[in-house]
This record gives sequence, structure tokens and C-alpha cells, in this order.
Amino acid sequence: MALVDVTKSCLDSIHQISEHIEGATLYLDAGSTESFQLIGAFPVLLDLGVCAVCSLENLCSLDVVS
Repeated sequence: MALVDVTKSCLDSIHQISEHIEGATLYLDAGSTESFQLIGAFPVLLDLGVCAVCSLENLCSLDVVS
């Protein structure tokens, strides 16, 4: 039952920052990617207007970060 509460809390936190991530490209490390996958956050992020979710480990100098 605690997992449900943690999941809801995490998703609520994502909703709280929705105005700051709209139109963004998110770079996540491996641990964050796994956590986001476990709580089902990727569809929520896309619904909130995130353009893309990329691997931080694969970030290179040619990527545009603003």
C-alpha cells in the first residue's frame, strides 16, 4: 500500500512543476530513468508538454542545452 502513496506523491510533484517543464527536453540519469519508469511518469511528462526525455549518459557536446 505504501508504494501507491509514494507513486501518487511523485506524480503530484511532477504536476507541481508542469509549468517549468513544458516544451523542455529532459535529460535523466539511469537511476532517475528507472524510477520514472516504475512510477509510470513518462506518459505524464509527455502529457504535460515535455518534448523529449533523453539519457544523460548519452549527452554530448553537440546537444543543444538552453
